[in-house]
Amino acid sequence: MTATLSCVDVGHGDCTVAVDDDGGDALLIDCREGKHRLAVEELKRLGFTQLRSAIVTHTHFDHFGGVLDVLEEIGDQFTGTLYFNQDSFMSVPVAGEERGIAGRKLRALLLRAREFVGRVERAETGAGPEACGSINWQLLAPTYGEVISALTQADANLASGIVVVRVESDVVVIGGDAQMVTWKRVASQIPKGSVVRWPHHGGNLGSAADDQIRLLEILEPSAVIVSVGATNTHGHPSDEFFAAAGGRAGWLLCTQATPTCVSGAGTGGVCAGTVRIELGKSEGPVLNPDTPDHVAVIAALGNAQCLKRNALAGAEPVGRKGPHSE
Repeated sequence: MTATLSCVDVGHGDCTVAVDDDGGDALLIDCREGKHRLAVEELKRLGFTQLRSAIVTHTHFDHFGGVLDVLEEIGDQFTGTLYFNQDSFMSVPVAGEERGIAGRKLRALLLRAREFVGRVERAETGAGPEACGSINWQLLAPTYGEVISALTQADANLASGIVVVRVESDVVVIGGDAQMVTWKRVASQIPKGSVVRWPHHGGNLGSAADDQIRLLEILEPSAVIVSVGATNTHGHPSDEFFAAAGGRAGWLLCTQATPTCVSGAGTGGVCAGTVRIELGKSEGPVLNPDTPDHVAVIAALGNAQCLKRNALAGAEPVGRKGPHSE
C-alpha cells in the first residue's frame, strides 16, 4: 500500500495533498488564498479520483483561503468531509484598517462553507476516522482549551491543527502554524524520525528564543520541509530557524528561497519547489524535489542557509531521489 504526499509550492502559505497510489483516494490539508488551482493540478497529476477529507488547520488566509475553492472546482469528486477548525468563529486578528476587510473575507468564506452542511466536522484533537485508501490521518490539535486560548488572545496560531499522516510505517507531520506550547503537549504522539512540514514557515513559535532548537530536539525529524514564499515580508524562515537547523534538521528543503539565501540574480524564488514524498515503500519515505537541478539551484543562491548551517551538507539523504542523493 503506497501513496504520494505533496507539499505544494503555493508561495508564502501552505497546501498539502496526498493521494493513494492504487485507488486515487485523496486528502487535502490547507490551501492558500488564490492558489487553489495549483492544488487541483497536483491532485490531478497524482491521479486522484475522489477527495475523501479536507482539513482547515486554522483561519489564516495563507492556509485557509483557497480550501473551499478547491472543493468547488472539483465538484462531485469531493465525496467526503470538510474538517473546519473551530477558531473560524473569530475574525482574523489583523491590526489597523485591514481588520474590517479580513473579517468580511472570513465571514464570506464561512457563508460559502454552509453549502457543505452535513459534511462539516470540527477539526479538533482526535479527528481522523476516514481513511483515504492507504492514507491514515489524525489531528493532534487543537483541543477545545487551545481554541479558547486562541479566541481570548486573538491569535489563531494557538489553535492551529497538527496533522499526522501515516502510510504503513511512514509518517509525515503537517505543522500548520502551531506554537511551541502545543508541540510540547503532542510530542509524545509523534514518532522520532518523522518527516515534518515545519510550522509557521520557519517563523516564531512562541516567546522563547530557543523554541526552534527545542522543537528540533523533541521531534528529531529525518527531514524538514519549509513551505515559504521568497517575497514574504515576515522574514521567514528566520535566522533563528536556520541557526537551529544546523546539525539538527536532518534533510532540509524549502519550497522557495528565503531572501537571506539569495545573492546576485537569484533563481526567481524557487528552491525545491513542490516537494513530493513517496510513502509506504520498503526503503522508507522517498523525497522528490520538484526542481530537478536542485543542487545547482542551491549553488546559484550564493548564500544558501541550508548549506551554510551544514543542515544539508552533512545530512544523509532520505530515500533515493533527493537533491543530494546523486
